[in-house]
This record gives sequence, C-alpha cells and structure tokens, in this order.
Amino acid sequence: MPQIPQSPSQICPACKADLLAPAGPKFADEVWKDLRQQGLSAKDWALQHGFEPTLVYSVLSGNRKCLRGKSHQVAKALGLK
Repeated sequence: MPQIPQSPSQICPACKADLLAPAGPKFADEVWKDLRQQGLSAKDWALQHGFEPTLVYSVLSGNRKCLRGKSHQVAKALGLK
C-alpha cells in the first residue's frame, strides 16, 4: 500500500497552533481550557486574531449560532467548527 506523503505542519504566527492538526471540532469548555493553558484571555486571543472581544465571548458562551458571518469565522478560528 502506498504511503501518503505528509506535509509539514503549518503554525499560526499569532497563537502557535498547528493549523493542520487532525483534531475534530472542540466544545467551548475545551477552548476555554486551551486559552487558560496558553495564558490568554478571550480578549487577548480576539485581539491577536483581529476579532472583536465581545463577539468572541458571545461565541464561547453560546449566544451566537455561528452559521455565517463573523461569528462563524470566530467559531472556525477557535476550532468550534
């Protein structure tokens, strides 16, 4: 069986996350845990990634459906989608 070539991992310059990680979607509590482990607040993460902090808090608290627009972009960037 031929082996599939593996591409080198790509790292986000802002948060040092592996962009090609095979992990599936996360839950909000996992994202909060990851942020705490990195020593970041949701506001810090939002500003590093160019999002409004209030929008990030709304996405993480479940107040947004995240189906389209900025909230969807935030959810994807956080790994929720």
